[in-house]
Amino acid sequence: MEGFFLPNILQFSRLFFNHNLTFQQYRSAIAKLILQVMKNKGYKLLIVDDEPEIGELLTYNFRKRGFDVMTAANGFSGMKTLEQFLPDVIILDIMMPFVNGINMCKEIKNDPRFKHIPVLFLSATNNDELINAAMEAGGMKFISKPIHLNLLIDMVVKMQQQDHQDVA
Repeated sequence: MEGFFLPNILQFSRLFFNHNLTFQQYRSAIAKLILQVMKNKGYKLLIVDDEPEIGELLTYNFRKRGFDVMTAANGFSGMKTLEQFLPDVIILDIMMPFVNGINMCKEIKNDPRFKHIPVLFLSATNNDELINAAMEAGGMKFISKPIHLNLLIDMVVKMQQQDHQDVA
């Protein structure tokens, strides 16, 4: 990341002082710069969802933005993937077969090797009790399906930024 720090600052300063750009163009350019840094960092994301279409959609969109992505279809296989992949952030569905997302999150937060990894819940449920249980299990954020990709991507990026601020 250090190798890209100075060039990115120079690019950002050129953008900032270019008064011909609209706010949307600034936002887009800054997002591209952030993604360049993340791409070079090898930012790792684990997606655990029992719906293959969701996994494919998210994998495609996050990889397109430079993320290294692994998927699992349930909490049981998710824990195995977690141990091998060691992601920076985990996106969990709540309702899955074998081991649900809430129980997987509890396992993650009770394991000293993984408890620092931020968890974002993504689920079709609107059951307040399940959502509260997910957050009490250690989830940082919750987003409902259907997926709003830009919102989800922004949440993951903010979680990653928060994680780096906590470490510093």
